[in-house]
Amino acid sequence: MAGIVLKAVYVTGQKERQAALYKACKRRAACGLSRAAGLSAAVIAAAAFLFVAPAVSAGDKPAESNQKQAEKQSILTEARRNLQLSTERSAAYKAEVQALSQDQKRLSRALAAAAGKEQSYSDEIAAGLEHLHVLAQQQQQQQKVLTARQAETAEILAGLEKLGLSPPPVIFVRTEDRRQSLQAAVLLGALLPQMRAKAEAVQADLAALEQLELAANEAQEHLRQAREKQADEHRRLALLLEEKKRAQRQKQQNLQEEEKSRKKLAEKVQNLQDLLGEISKQTASPGTGAAPGQMQIEVPFSTLRGLLPRPVAGRRLAGFGQTVGGKLSQGEIIETAPAAMVLAPAEGVVRYAGRFRSYGQLVIIDAGENYYIILAGMAQIHVAPEQFLLQGEPVGSMEKLLLADKGGFMVNKAAPQLYMEIRKDGKPVNPALWWAATRQKMRQAGQPQ
Repeated sequence: MAGIVLKAVYVTGQKERQAALYKACKRRAACGLSRAAGLSAAVIAAAAFLFVAPAVSAGDKPAESNQKQAEKQSILTEARRNLQLSTERSAAYKAEVQALSQDQKRLSRALAAAAGKEQSYSDEIAAGLEHLHVLAQQQQQQQKVLTARQAETAEILAGLEKLGLSPPPVIFVRTEDRRQSLQAAVLLGALLPQMRAKAEAVQADLAALEQLELAANEAQEHLRQAREKQADEHRRLALLLEEKKRAQRQKQQNLQEEEKSRKKLAEKVQNLQDLLGEISKQTASPGTGAAPGQMQIEVPFSTLRGLLPRPVAGRRLAGFGQTVGGKLSQGEIIETAPAAMVLAPAEGVVRYAGRFRSYGQLVIIDAGENYYIILAGMAQIHVAPEQFLLQGEPVGSMEKLLLADKGGFMVNKAAPQLYMEIRKDGKPVNPALWWAATRQKMRQAGQPQ
């Protein structure tokens, strides 16, 4: 009952008015009104007590101060424990990366797994924030209901107070006295059941609000844990990426001449179609003629329709065949979270990685069978030409802060946007045919899936 009283006062925030009502009802109880109606004045005072918080005595202040000190100490202890755990996890991650550095295939698989976990935590955090928003709206609505009920009850208590200022006579000397007593009895008989019903309704509303607050606290804790896990995975992913880059740098000398050729090629061709045509001429399919020990594509891309994860989580702004900025979109435009990780949707060999015309940072993945996956609009690229990618390996990351333009393909600049295409024999095909419906679902912006 005490918890309910405190909750009611917290919600309404009208302590002074409530205290006055409570004192008035105590006076009303003393005047003997309930005797005329055959009911106890204590019932009225108890009903009013539902809306009044007990005063905090001066002796409670030291206890409160001690409690705050204990809470601060608990927070400090928890922070030290988390720091120690973080240090231990970082050491474990470094040891793991050092062991993986001897096996590039295992390193690639570890990268893909870490990136997948990081993206799943991002999805979990987004869902958690949305859930918290809904709970906050429900709490606000419930508080409005409680405030409205408190105002209704205050009116009834005010009516009882008025009646208490001129109580009917206890001894019936005149007919008028008898009439006043009967009127008082009728009035009390009508008001007190209303008070009881309203008190029960308030109690139910308080219980509902308490459940919402418990749900919000649980959601906050779940969100905190998800963010902590995501931060851990970020650290692990950064170490793995650095090791991958180190391994790539060792091979870079062999690729320098080829990289110069790529840059000249990008300067020579005028559009993406020409670039893909030149790449097709200069490179063989990664699934055939591979050197011994080199990783190869294991599953033909043509058999993966409806099975692939999208390269990034987010909201689809435009789909294949839609008009965007006066141009016909040959792929999809996805609005992502800042700094979102872009993953390889399928196995393949990187045929181009770098800036290209108005596309910004561009990566072209040769998926075999003359299929190419094109990803554009990233802020950073984490791959190099001729690097073999496993499904789910990080390709790049999106902007942390937004830049001005992405070559006319962007619908708005409210968030980073990734442009992606799939081409077969140089011709664009609908990417939606390849995405799995049950994994990494996209939040739509009015377009069909």
